Amino acid sequence: MKNYPRGLLLETFEEVCRKTRSEHRLSRVEAAWQLGELYPNEDEVLSLLHPLLIDGDGDVRGTAAEALGKIGAFQSNAIAVLAEMLEGKDETDFNARVAYALGRAGKKASAAVPRLISSIWDVDSHASWAAVWALGEIAAPAKQVVSQLMRVVGQRDASHRLVALWALQRIGRAAQAAIPLVKACLSDSHPIVRFQAARTLGEIEPTWKKTDGQSPLFSDLPQDGFTAGASEDSAAKSKDAKNMDLGVRAIEDIGEIGPSGFKQIPVLVGLLHNQEPEIQGTAAEALGKIGYGSSVAVSELLGVLGRKDCPVRARVAWALGWTGQGGTEVAEQLARFMDEVQGVTHSEIEARWAALWSFGQVADEGERKVETIMSMLSDVESDLRFLAAECLGSIPADAKPALPHLWQAAHDLHATVRNRALWALSKIEGWSDPGQASYGWTARGRL
Repeated sequence: MKNYPRGLLLETFEEVCRKTRSEHRLSRVEAAWQLGELYPNEDEVLSLLHPLLIDGDGDVRGTAAEALGKIGAFQSNAIAVLAEMLEGKDETDFNARVAYALGRAGKKASAAVPRLISSIWDVDSHASWAAVWALGEIAAPAKQVVSQLMRVVGQRDASHRLVALWALQRIGRAAQAAIPLVKACLSDSHPIVRFQAARTLGEIEPTWKKTDGQSPLFSDLPQDGFTAGASEDSAAKSKDAKNMDLGVRAIEDIGEIGPSGFKQIPVLVGLLHNQEPEIQGTAAEALGKIGYGSSVAVSELLGVLGRKDCPVRARVAWALGWTGQGGTEVAEQLARFMDEVQGVTHSEIEARWAALWSFGQVADEGERKVETIMSMLSDVESDLRFLAAECLGSIPADAKPALPHLWQAAHDLHATVRNRALWALSKIEGWSDPGQASYGWTARGRL
């Protein structure tokens, strides 16, 4: 477990309560995080979070909203507060964090599904992405949620297709209506989307088997002969310094091309070093999407990830997962990044989350991969713990050494972690029905 600043895990509930009134913004952020992460079942938590939800600092408000989602599994009245905030706030980053918080509350947040569905079609991609993820976690009413996720797969960009498929995987067999559409995603222009489609099919149609390594899942790897540049029109749009919005949209369009757009790599490499963070982050994600299998793209992304002064390292870490480029150097740098980024602010947690997801995509199979992911099961942040369990469940053949740690995670304070751990155990132990995981544990005397 990491050594977080100021002994956050050693503070008493009374000390945390006092910090909610601190004049220092970071202390209030820490207090909001602690209330949701460590004390979600305390009766006073909701009243303590109320003033933080209207704090003058955006990170304090967002952290308090996320804390509400964490206590939502314990205190149902927290959900109504969250849903109301999603209706009223006109802040895209805040809306994204509220949507994510609703997802953390699971099925207890089903009353918020109509508003989350509306958020899917918001212009801001961050907020809509979070809403799609949340729908997969809530998964009720199943028919309505599955229908909306299918719309996302058919109409939105690659990042949304990926998270919608991810959400359908979480829903499992109740998402069988989506099988034809998910099968169509096996021919998606982005290999990572195809890979997720295969995982999703494995959950919602048990009789489906992955095709072998010669399948069309990974057949369009480019060669590293990237000497040709982008077309003049695309390059001009991407480098438009006078209109950042136009530049961002053009960069996103390049990413949507997928690996067949590898000739655009020189353009994106240049934009990766732009001084405007939004341009830089969008270029990183686009580079990851078109750079599947490209050592050039990976090398450039690793160079930026290694810069501690880079404000968009989380987006760079996420982009590395899209490249699908394994190897020791990539895995080790992502692991170092996860270890280096300390603290409990949203940006720090988001950065480690992105790095762990990417590590799960690109690290070579084997003991080292399992060991690194397994270590995150004891992370102080529950978001990292549930993602670690999910990553282990995706590599069941190698993950048996993690069984004792997953058994422990099955008793976690937070339901999201427990559910992911049980799902991972069902995969590793070979239970025929993941939905009966809790029954299987009872039969073994584990619960």
